[in-house]
Amino acid sequence: MAMRDGGPAVPKTVGRVTSSTVAAMILLVGCTGRSGSSPSSPPVARSPSLSSRSVSAAALSALKSPGLALRLSATGLLTYGEVRADVSGSGELTTDASHLVLSIAASRTLVREGIVSRGVPYLRADRGPWVRQPRRPGPRPDLADAGATIRLNALIGRLEELSAAGSLGGGDTRGYRLLPSPQFEVTPVDFGLDESTSGFSGSLEVIADGRGIPGTLVLDAAWTEPTSGDGSGIPCSWHLELSLSKAAPAPIRPPRSRWRSFASNKAGYRIAYPAGWSSAQCTVGGLSGRCLSSKDGTAELMIRRVARPSGWTLDRLANLEERALRRGAGLERASTENLDLGLQPASLRTYRGWESAVTEVLTVRGNDVYTLLWFSHGQPKEADRARLGRFLSTFEPSGAGAPAPRARGFHTAPVPGLEAGARGPAVRSLQARLAELRYDIGAVDGKFSNDTHHAVVAFQKVNGLPRNGLVDPATWSALFHPIVPAARYRLGGASIEVDLTRQVAYLVGKNGRIDRILDASTGGGYEFVSRGAHKVAITPTGTYRIYTQIDGWYESSVGWMYRSSFFLRGFALHGEGSVPPYPASHGCVRVTLPAIDRLWPSLYLGMPVSIYRT
Repeated sequence: MAMRDGGPAVPKTVGRVTSSTVAAMILLVGCTGRSGSSPSSPPVARSPSLSSRSVSAAALSALKSPGLALRLSATGLLTYGEVRADVSGSGELTTDASHLVLSIAASRTLVREGIVSRGVPYLRADRGPWVRQPRRPGPRPDLADAGATIRLNALIGRLEELSAAGSLGGGDTRGYRLLPSPQFEVTPVDFGLDESTSGFSGSLEVIADGRGIPGTLVLDAAWTEPTSGDGSGIPCSWHLELSLSKAAPAPIRPPRSRWRSFASNKAGYRIAYPAGWSSAQCTVGGLSGRCLSSKDGTAELMIRRVARPSGWTLDRLANLEERALRRGAGLERASTENLDLGLQPASLRTYRGWESAVTEVLTVRGNDVYTLLWFSHGQPKEADRARLGRFLSTFEPSGAGAPAPRARGFHTAPVPGLEAGARGPAVRSLQARLAELRYDIGAVDGKFSNDTHHAVVAFQKVNGLPRNGLVDPATWSALFHPIVPAARYRLGGASIEVDLTRQVAYLVGKNGRIDRILDASTGGGYEFVSRGAHKVAITPTGTYRIYTQIDGWYESSVGWMYRSSFFLRGFALHGEGSVPPYPASHGCVRVTLPAIDRLWPSLYLGMPVSIYRT
């Protein structure tokens, strides 16, 4: 930790910021106070000075250029009510992260160390355990518990203009005080405070030499800490001077959890993920990447890298991806927000259309854009956002890798290869979509069970697709552009209709709308012998009524039947252990055992049963 008594030394050069910018913040525990002194004139190299306008432009370019890697030396003063304390410290700043150790000397010396990586702050006190630092609005009882987070990269990232407010020194040692444009605003959020913090004011100044090389950042803030008493507050302020000097770029990583780390050399990134999660290639809406999936099937994260063509904007790429997700996976954008991840652009989009929550983060790292598509189910919104934020805090480029695919439009090939035994948010969304289309799905639980298989087969039958129960690209695409069958008859009450061509059964409501679609198997057209008589397995067409029902298992002349509703002689709608995707019965209408259990409460004596071909 560096202690400084005089003015900060100005480096001859300032490192240039890498375009893989994410949030760089400086953590400080304690409100800090304005010292009342102005920074001294920094020594500068003996070279011709620029005009004040050129100095301003050069300083802004240096602060926002790709490749920043700086050492920080901090001096300052804080006040917290009647308490005044000197602050000193040292640290590092890159576009990806920041690390600062601060010594706060009041009645006793407090040491606070902060790491911020990809927008996620971690803090520890007096070399204790690392704690992720949330924003803490409301009263903070004393100096040791007061907290502030300086979002330095966010502040720099919002700078659009610097102008000279005055010169320091003269001749070859001329320096300049540079201020942002009047439209620039320092907010409570920039200091980790609640947006409603009362009496807040803040400012940022840049001290640059005559060549436009920034050597010092001056940060001031003041606000009122609320108390739990009569509504009065504690006046709190700070003044902090950050001296900048060139440093070799070095990774600054957050405290590691027990998550495992996965690196993709081809896609050029590294990310940590919890033990028990699985990793595999996947495709959603025609966007192919790698998916990390939770073992309980409640969450999935797909990661992609896309080369950014010259002249493209993040919004344009996001719109292309949105179009692919809409056409390929039936998703519609619900909201968009810009993320506070530093100098480089990043955005977050949420989608609706599946039962799972769907969120996509697009962030620029180096010359590439990375997208993280997040699916989850069953988590409160705040907890879900925190979980995604934790992934973002571990995500980092790991080298150029293979060239990223160019964004030239997308094929609509959503989530292929879902079949019996699959689990996860994609399965849950499949089930939710089938339930929305009124297919007999059973539980919407993220598990591709036998019920899900038969619901998929029924959907494939209605839509003229191969009846294999596999959710291939054609099936998934049809789910969001489906054929919606209509009942043939309105019989004044609930009824059953059986389409022999499609091999499905419909439960039709009183209003003539199909309430449920079931996978079925009817007469197979083969010859068989029953009680000595030769017969042909044909299901009769026509409209009949249920005249008798037998609950439970019943042994007929051709085998066992479960929960049978007879509508003509020995012909019945019943449950069967085997329901193939083709006609296979002796003439009855077969559905699965779980399906007849769900249907049974809706069946009644005298209920119409209409059987036809389409």
